[in-house]
Amino acid sequence: MNNFYQLKVSKINQLTPDAVEITFSISEEVKDIFRFQAGQYVTIKHEINGEDIRRSYSLCSNPNSTNISIGVKRIENGKMSTFLTRELEVGNYLSVMPPLGSFVLNGDRVVGICAGSGITPILSMMKTEVSDFVLIYGNKKRDSAMFLDDINKMSVKSYFSYSRENVPNCFHGRVNNDVLKEIHRSINFLEFDYFYLCGPNEMISNVEEYLLSINVPKNKILFEKFTSDDIIQDSEELSLDEVVTSDVTVIIDGDEFEYQLSSDAETILDSAMEEGADLPFSCKGAVCCVCKAKVIEGKVKMKQNFSLSEEEVDEGYILTCQSHPITEKVVVDYDEI
Repeated sequence: MNNFYQLKVSKINQLTPDAVEITFSISEEVKDIFRFQAGQYVTIKHEINGEDIRRSYSLCSNPNSTNISIGVKRIENGKMSTFLTRELEVGNYLSVMPPLGSFVLNGDRVVGICAGSGITPILSMMKTEVSDFVLIYGNKKRDSAMFLDDINKMSVKSYFSYSRENVPNCFHGRVNNDVLKEIHRSINFLEFDYFYLCGPNEMISNVEEYLLSINVPKNKILFEKFTSDDIIQDSEELSLDEVVTSDVTVIIDGDEFEYQLSSDAETILDSAMEEGADLPFSCKGAVCCVCKAKVIEGKVKMKQNFSLSEEEVDEGYILTCQSHPITEKVVVDYDEI
């Protein structure tokens, strides 16, 4: 389950001064393993200055292409993003985990609303050439907009907004209620099947609030939140009614790891790895779903959750990087994904 494959970098395309598109060659032996749906992501592992760094990046390529591509924007002090945008060379090999994620394309009439590097999964959706796709894309300046040339060559109705530059025939400011109201005068949002939101948390929250206010059904609004790829902000302390010591069993690839864990100690992910379990993970910030597993017995409490849907949580799925046991016995199964 937790397998990385060595993929060769076949092309690096400079998109902006601080962003690149990286293309990997997919051999015949692994082509089925790396098949993906538009909107999914891969996790990359690389040792940087003696430290094992893992980060997830959305795929921006056409699902029907023979190779896969990701878009990477350099983040200040970001270890992986700096390596990928400044040091990686064509011909290098990287450890890549097969595609994952439930933020996938559905419907024939779709609106993609994104900002910054949030364009990457949206671009993959646009390349599938659904019958009616509308793009709303926000950036600081035109020269910071990733994939702008590709977008302009596509037969997609596109609206652009720039917060720090006045660009002819584009909105000025962030993607907010004012921008959405103006676009809504041109197209009827209520006629679309799904809305895909990707970008900073604040943008997603504001857009979702606006769409709900005009009576777009909540189940038609799908989102994937991006945070800085190397800097996850600290959250509030986990609130517990009482501290319990739990008998925890973690199952992966048929192997079981049993140990005791206090509810106010480290997470299920970190504790299981200390017990020798080889578990999948990436951001450790509740943004990706790489560490997703299912609670088979008992209950846990998550500190944060930015990626699992309400339905997935109701079905027992958790982000183990955020989960702490709150009953005397807990069984978590990674093989139930």
